[in-house]
Amino acid sequence: MSLPLWHVALSVGDLRRTHRWYADTLGLMYARGTSLMAGPLLSWTLGLHGAATSCWWLNDRQDLFQLEVFEFRRPLSRPLPADWRPCDIGYTTLSFHVDDLDATLRRAARNGSPPLADPIGAPSARRACVRDPDGVLVELMEDDPRESPPRDRPRADVPAVARSITLSVADLACSRRFFVEGLGLRDAAGLELHGPEHEALWGLAGAERDSALLWAGDFLVELVSYHRPRGAPRGPSFRASDRGLFHICFGSLNGAQYRAALQRCRTIGWRGNSPALSSGLSAAVFVVDEEGFTVELLNRHPRLRQSIAATVRTPPRRLPLRLRAPAAVRRERRFRGAMVVGADAPVGRELCRLMAEDGTSLWLLDAPGALLEELRRATGAGVRSLELAALCARLANPAGWDGGRPPELLAGLPPPASGRPGDSLMLLAQLLPAAGSVRHVTAIAPPAVPRELAVLRAQLAYMECTATLAVLSNAAPARPAGAPRRRALALTPREAAEAIYLASLRRTRAPWPRPSLWPPRRGASEAPGAGAVLLCPPPPRRRHEAPQQLPAHM
Repeated sequence: MSLPLWHVALSVGDLRRTHRWYADTLGLMYARGTSLMAGPLLSWTLGLHGAATSCWWLNDRQDLFQLEVFEFRRPLSRPLPADWRPCDIGYTTLSFHVDDLDATLRRAARNGSPPLADPIGAPSARRACVRDPDGVLVELMEDDPRESPPRDRPRADVPAVARSITLSVADLACSRRFFVEGLGLRDAAGLELHGPEHEALWGLAGAERDSALLWAGDFLVELVSYHRPRGAPRGPSFRASDRGLFHICFGSLNGAQYRAALQRCRTIGWRGNSPALSSGLSAAVFVVDEEGFTVELLNRHPRLRQSIAATVRTPPRRLPLRLRAPAAVRRERRFRGAMVVGADAPVGRELCRLMAEDGTSLWLLDAPGALLEELRRATGAGVRSLELAALCARLANPAGWDGGRPPELLAGLPPPASGRPGDSLMLLAQLLPAAGSVRHVTAIAPPAVPRELAVLRAQLAYMECTATLAVLSNAAPARPAGAPRRRALALTPREAAEAIYLASLRRTRAPWPRPSLWPPRRGASEAPGAGAVLLCPPPPRRRHEAPQQLPAHM
């Protein structure tokens, strides 16, 4: 017997906004919630070190199924790329059967989610597709495919019931093996959930694909491999907590059935992020396959079975621990405009993407066209490149920024290997006196440039400008000279950019205008690989250090 699908999990940017959408549009009921999911045990289970999240559970009509809605405080969650397509690799679509399709579409439009295309299909079998507030595709169906024995549906007042989840995969045979041989799902023989005509619902009219349809209890799991258009793989900096469909959960009230499924997964080579963790009355493990799909296996004692009563509960008015969360800092303190030197470095690309996601007008010094196009496709934001002469002219005339916002942040990162190590620091020091709109400077220095760092520090002290300073090394095993041994962090480029960006945002509200030593609050949230960088505070200023002067010519 196959394991039934118990949960579908979403990672969202605003928990309350997502709850309102699913409650108003589909009538889902709030079941329970917590803001205390944090600590080493959660990090180990999810494979996200330093993870902290709030989670609400929403009920539809059926028994033993809930929609889990996560809002991560740590690590930062990235929104779906602006150019994301349903054929891209990952969880793509959540499908609901609804009692009244027309009324549901009107409620969705009222909540800011008009249908992506006109409904298609015969009467009583029409389909439509909308996007939720975080861009997740939600398919609405009049038909209701079910398997015997059907799952109980005790909450008759809820007008919607989840019916299927769709995964876009690169290797259909490999994914099917995981779900069939590992999890024990059964082929849905003789049933076609989606035909070629349904691809137009989500903007892929004429797409060519292969698919496999599987039963998880009476819930459908659809595996799809697109041939045209080809789906884009997940990026190298992808994180499981990024916004969208996060994971799915297969559960059982029978411990033997749960252990058998776990043993099958181990037999075919899949391992969990952690061993199966048990509290006596429940046990869980998160398994990740070769393509990065996260699947939870859950065993729960019958005493802990979710309530089948249609009890109306009210969500809490406040979300504890949220006010100082990184997402709140980004909303409240984001920069309106920024000028970045050295944006083509890996950390610079990630830093620019973070600012573009927050709506910052970006001006990049001598940035290659490929980088500009990458940022525009990923964020949909306007990104511009300037030569040094044009930048100096614009700084002298704050009204000439082509409708963009003058930069409030001046950021410099280590140049590529072809440049001199201290060039970016000296350029920041020379530009700072002319940048009247700048209220913060972020300078990431390469190792062994004490003179250039001292020049920039003197200029910052003279201008009374807040700053964030750090040293960045491309050789993760090495430690820059003079750096405190215990405060150096080996990070991925995305983690380093997030640490730098959050430190800069927090530093803008400092009570006194002096450069900070970039105090890292936490360590790495991922296991850095071959592309890791080493980030640490700059060496402290010597007590009797002689004042430095700007050179006449660079």
